[in-house]
Amino acid sequence: MTRVAAIVRELLGRKFNPNQPRDEDGRWTDGGSGLPSLPGTRFSRTLTLDGGATATVERGHDGTPRLTIGDRTVELSASAPRSISGNRLPSEVDRLRTAVVNAQYESESGQSVSDGNYRVFRPRPSTDGRPSEILVTLRPVAGRYVTDDGRTIADLDDSDDADGNPHEAYVDQYDIVLNENPDGEFDAEPSTRVSLADLENIVDALYAAGAKPTAARVDTGFGEVDIFTPGPGRMGLRVPTDDGFADLEFAENDWKQVWTAINDSLDQRDSRTVDTALGPVEIQTDNPGDLLMGPDAMLFISGGELSGQPWSIAAQGQGLKDLYSALYRNGRAAGIVRSGRPRDRIRAGATVQALLDGTLKRS
Repeated sequence: MTRVAAIVRELLGRKFNPNQPRDEDGRWTDGGSGLPSLPGTRFSRTLTLDGGATATVERGHDGTPRLTIGDRTVELSASAPRSISGNRLPSEVDRLRTAVVNAQYESESGQSVSDGNYRVFRPRPSTDGRPSEILVTLRPVAGRYVTDDGRTIADLDDSDDADGNPHEAYVDQYDIVLNENPDGEFDAEPSTRVSLADLENIVDALYAAGAKPTAARVDTGFGEVDIFTPGPGRMGLRVPTDDGFADLEFAENDWKQVWTAINDSLDQRDSRTVDTALGPVEIQTDNPGDLLMGPDAMLFISGGELSGQPWSIAAQGQGLKDLYSALYRNGRAAGIVRSGRPRDRIRAGATVQALLDGTLKRS
């Protein structure tokens, strides 16, 4: 019997109890199958900023991301509102990301105002009579720039590398203010000096905090697997074992490697092995055709050899799409899988949708 066939045979007949009770957040509770409750998902991430200050990003009780720098806190909605015609509008976190990009390029469009600052507003109802709230204000600071090849320079004229090749350069220092007083001047507000990398990390953390905590039970075609977020920077899997089931919690860096290996294996039709704190994890694919996730594609993930409790997941067809989608959603909720970066070909939201639709070809 081949290894693939053995994995499939191990999984056949092992089913979770579909009637196991859930709580109001969709997490499974005790009862029925006797499986333990999935842990709740809370989010709090503290970032050390370039100048030594800290920024804290948390998920509020209502699910709204909350940013604290110094003694000021602001909430920024991650939920996308809809226009009267039903079109999706940018959320406040989306608009902060846009403000960072505009400030990075010192663009005159979008949220730039005449004083050279970049602001994220929250409009008030037209009947309110008060000015819009200013949630976040960014001001680029001249004198330090970063090039697209990772060099820090003091003058934009020095952006060429040692061989004379031209490179783009961006502003690398900013003053940030939360809840700026609409009637005051920026200079009178308590600002904090941050780097471009700090701003990108803050935006990433806000997206992670705004992602709804999710838990998914996926029928892979060979059995069912639980996928959940045990906490920020953690990915949880509940998988079949010889003795029943095992809860696996992968740390952030370990899951990033597993996630990358899954995508690379689908693309290259090969096997990958990743060393994690839980032991080696092996990823195998059988992916005929030119599509990254065609109708006959199969994925096999296995591990547990070091612990003496081997586990395995097999998925095919719609089960593979459901598994991949659940891993992606929960990875975003845990703040591990990020989207919106062009270099992350597999991870960008629109690209993931094309993959699941069966239209994305292998590289």
